[in-house]
Amino acid sequence: MRVRILIIFLIVLWLPGQAASEPYAGLYAGAAFTPDRDVKADGFELKDVEIENSFLIGAKFGVFYNMPALWGNLGIEIDISHFQADIEEQNVRISFDGQTDLRVLNGDLRVVPVGVNLMYRYRILKSMSYPYGIIQPYAGVGVGFVWTHFESDSPLLGFDDDNDTKASFQALGGLKVFLFRNLALFAEYKY
Repeated sequence: MRVRILIIFLIVLWLPGQAASEPYAGLYAGAAFTPDRDVKADGFELKDVEIENSFLIGAKFGVFYNMPALWGNLGIEIDISHFQADIEEQNVRISFDGQTDLRVLNGDLRVVPVGVNLMYRYRILKSMSYPYGIIQPYAGVGVGFVWTHFESDSPLLGFDDDNDTKASFQALGGLKVFLFRNLALFAEYKY
């Protein structure tokens, strides 16, 4: 159901601007830096769980509309990525029924964020060959969801694996530099 709503939303936004728009697609790879955090589950809470940094891959598809907006353009994109972070064997504090205990935890965490972002870009070094600029700083905000899957062989939890899906928000900024008319490199940071 969510996928259908997302597809309809993208089609509705995409169609009006097709006569005057710039569609794009991109693949990316990078790193996911996950801070230590508390993990809540059914009936208990794990404190200060250390999650390893990991490799990340993703894809984005979007369109920038050619209507000027504050010296740049507005656009919309869909972004999906995947990373798998290890939770190395560690001692964690667990709280349940008002009691706190120290236990050993380890496992794997798979994460798939999917989001729709409203984008703004500024165009630098415009020319006849590059009407949208060779250099394009951009920023965006978006909403979506994050699917997580946790696997563990730790007897602490009482289960082998668990799935969860939650609503998400993200903010991002980056810089795109065109090498050729239809090929660019970009660097981006997301929160």
